[in-house]
Amino acid sequence: MSTNYSKVRLKIGVNEIEIYGVKDDMEYLGQLALKIYDTVSKNTSSLQSKITVIEKEDEKEKQAENIIQLPDIQLDPNSSLPANIIKLFISEWGKKPRRLSEVKEVLDSFGLVYPKQTVAVSLLRLAKEGKIRRFKNERGEYVYISVPSKIVQEQGETA
Repeated sequence: MSTNYSKVRLKIGVNEIEIYGVKDDMEYLGQLALKIYDTVSKNTSSLQSKITVIEKEDEKEKQAENIIQLPDIQLDPNSSLPANIIKLFISEWGKKPRRLSEVKEVLDSFGLVYPKQTVAVSLLRLAKEGKIRRFKNERGEYVYISVPSKIVQEQGETA
């Protein structure tokens, strides 16, 4: 005597459920497949909404990063690059960690166009002198931020 087997395949999005069994149990297999479908579809929809929310938050962060925030200061084109960088970090703008690319973009926007390497060397020297602080952020990139005690001294020297 041969036994007839049946297979029920249920595809939900990219997920697939396959149930294989005796043909006489087909009604039970169908009910089981529907229960699995209900469970998976409920979990998939809640998971999908969570994924969508996370993607939207990431997009907002990326858009915020792409906007150049200009400090409310005036840079002197006749001053040295390190002096102008110090002026940037004295302002409110310098109280938030800034990447090399951000510093270069702000300098460029003020008409002070320098090669990226020149700005990098100036930032590194200022950090070694203790006039600004350099550390790695959570992405592993070097960022620069003002050092309050040094800024007070710098304002006294430049005045």
